[in-house]
Amino acid sequence: MALTMVLDPISLILFSSLFTAILLVLITLVFKAVAKKEGGSAEDTAAMYIGGEHENVLALKFPTSDALYWGILKRVFRNVYSYLINSLHTGNVLDWLKYMSMWYGFLMVLAITISMFILYGW
Repeated sequence: MALTMVLDPISLILFSSLFTAILLVLITLVFKAVAKKEGGSAEDTAAMYIGGEHENVLALKFPTSDALYWGILKRVFRNVYSYLINSLHTGNVLDWLKYMSMWYGFLMVLAITISMFILYGW
C-alpha cells in the first residue's frame, strides 16, 4: 500500500526547501570529508606569474595554473574589467539591476532564438 501525501503549495515549498537544505548540508559534509587536507599555502604560490613578480614565483619551474590564469586575465581583459567595475560598483543597486536585466534579457532572447531554430529546423 502506497502512502500518498497531498500538500498545499506553502507546505510543498517548505518541504522541498527543507529537503534541498538537508541535501546541501550532506553534500558539503561529504566534500569536506573527502577533500584533500592541505596546509596553509605560501603567499607566493597564488601570486600572478607575470613580469615584476616576486623572484620566488619567477623561479618556479612550473607556475601554478592560478598564476597563469590570473596573469592572462589581467592583461587581456583589463579594459573589460575596468568598465564592469566602474559601471557596476557605483554603490547604487539600480545600476546593477539594470545591467543584470539587460544581460538576462539578452540570454532569454538567445535561448528563445536557439529553441526556435531547434524546433522549426535550421
